[in-house]
Amino acid sequence: MRVEYTQVCCLQAGVALDRTRNSVYQQASSSVDRIPPRTTSSIGAAIAQLLPLMWPFVLWSLLSLPPLYFFSIAVLKKLSNKPAPPRPESLYYLSADEPDKPGGKLGSIKSSQATVELSVVVPAYNEEGRLGKGLAEALDWLEESRAAASQSAHHLDSHAVRSYEVLIIDDGSSDQTVRIALQLSIQHAARTHHHPDSQIRVISLGKNRGKGGAVRHGILHARGELILFVDADGATKFSELTKLMETLKRVQISSPMAGPTTSRKEQQQQHQLYGIVIGSRAHLVSSPTVVSRTKFRNFLMNGFHLYLFILGLQDIRDTQCGFKIMTRATAIRVVDGLHVEGWIFDVELLLRAKLIQDPKIPIAEVPIQWEEIQGSKLSVVKDSIIMAIELFLMRVNYILGVWDLH
Repeated sequence: MRVEYTQVCCLQAGVALDRTRNSVYQQASSSVDRIPPRTTSSIGAAIAQLLPLMWPFVLWSLLSLPPLYFFSIAVLKKLSNKPAPPRPESLYYLSADEPDKPGGKLGSIKSSQATVELSVVVPAYNEEGRLGKGLAEALDWLEESRAAASQSAHHLDSHAVRSYEVLIIDDGSSDQTVRIALQLSIQHAARTHHHPDSQIRVISLGKNRGKGGAVRHGILHARGELILFVDADGATKFSELTKLMETLKRVQISSPMAGPTTSRKEQQQQHQLYGIVIGSRAHLVSSPTVVSRTKFRNFLMNGFHLYLFILGLQDIRDTQCGFKIMTRATAIRVVDGLHVEGWIFDVELLLRAKLIQDPKIPIAEVPIQWEEIQGSKLSVVKDSIIMAIELFLMRVNYILGVWDLH
């Protein structure tokens, strides 16, 4: 009897709501018909008459939304990306000191202090043919900068790097990427006489996770106060890092540390720096490199930029350039919560940084020298479709609160 009574009540409520909705439609229609044309005051009066009549319709809508809302949440959780848990081997690194076995366990960025000035994260997937050449300029610049800084007792050059590490993240490669990376580590160690402030570490994820997954893993285990991620092909001239560091120093903000174990006095004494600076190729749109691309590829590029404009990143002209630097505090606040592990992880990184309001992280864009290197793993049509779907799911997840900003 209780079940039948409940069903009858629900049925009566539904009928009542339908009658209310129909009544609202009829009254609203008749009210609109009475509005004199081209009379501003009459239109205002009609709107004032309609407003009291709308609340039953609003109530009906609100009563209808929860099932749709929770259904949408369930679908989003099913379709959306989830960061893959790290495999055991990815928590250790190889280096020139012990090339045949993992040399040590990686520390977490969230539970350890910075021990070098700069970490350079290099994602690599089947890059045996481009890795050595791509990193040659970077290693030369880093070592020259370290040598110059060490010779200056007061470290006067604010853009020189006194200590650094290079993290080569092998993203489940099927070629000799790991072997080439280890060779680079050994050669660089011999060049620097195994100096502890200039180490190359090789981390193997064991399984392909995507460029975003590789970059995220590297950043979350970086030791640097500043963290830069670059593409393995060396498309960006590494000396452009000077521009990024100069801009970061100018735009970064200081925010007091906060936490359950931090006293008020410690919060006043200790501050964290927040900021992101990204390299931009937007000024190269009319260059021969871009103009010579196929019309279809340029069409997809323009469509992607339009999509980003709709998503709320209209003030960033180039989200996809693989040359971005951030402070350690920014990495902890932003990167740890990333979900996308594919090509558009950059978009989520920047979108997340913009959505976070405490602190409000500054983002700056700097024009850089860049040239296209043959051998990209990007499939224009297939990956464009995947990126479009991921972009849509990403924005909806943040709008509905499925992905939080904590």
